[in-house]
Amino acid sequence: MLELTAAFVPFANKGYGVVPSVIERIETQGGRVLYQKSDSGPGRVLSPLTVSQMNDMLVAAVRNGTGHRAGLANWEVGGKTGTSQNSRDASFVGCTANIVTGVWLGRDDDRSAGIYGGTLPVAIWTKIMERAHAEMMPVELPGYRLLQDNYYVQYAMDPSTGTPLRNAATGERVVQILERAAVEVIP
Repeated sequence: MLELTAAFVPFANKGYGVVPSVIERIETQGGRVLYQKSDSGPGRVLSPLTVSQMNDMLVAAVRNGTGHRAGLANWEVGGKTGTSQNSRDASFVGCTANIVTGVWLGRDDDRSAGIYGGTLPVAIWTKIMERAHAEMMPVELPGYRLLQDNYYVQYAMDPSTGTPLRNAATGERVVQILERAAVEVIP
């Protein structure tokens, strides 16, 4: 769960990654430091456009999907639920611009836990995040408005026929992202 939660950090951290760790410092009884965690990370791992696209998708998953119970008053929340086969494992990883948190519940004996990512994991996540954000001022997720303000997202069309383009392998409609500055708006 540590690595999965760390994978969400660039979405809240303007595209910059971190090296996850559960141990901050190790000292001898005499106070000599044997290990001190470094705050360095891998640097930028996602472009601003990718951060914007991911946050747009993760916010939609919370607003319209199985993570809909994860809302925090006045905060943009992005996240994703997860449920393994037979409901053995259930999780929710979500973020605001300030904090990324993951919750996992499950069994290690391959029997069903009878829970889904959008239920108890989301409820636990929400309680934790409400307390963690109680004294904070709301901040937008990085790049969330970038996509809406600077790009059009639309289905690609065949210019000769005017019909939607489809992916040859899947048959799904092709989506294209166009910069607003490069698109002439016709009233």
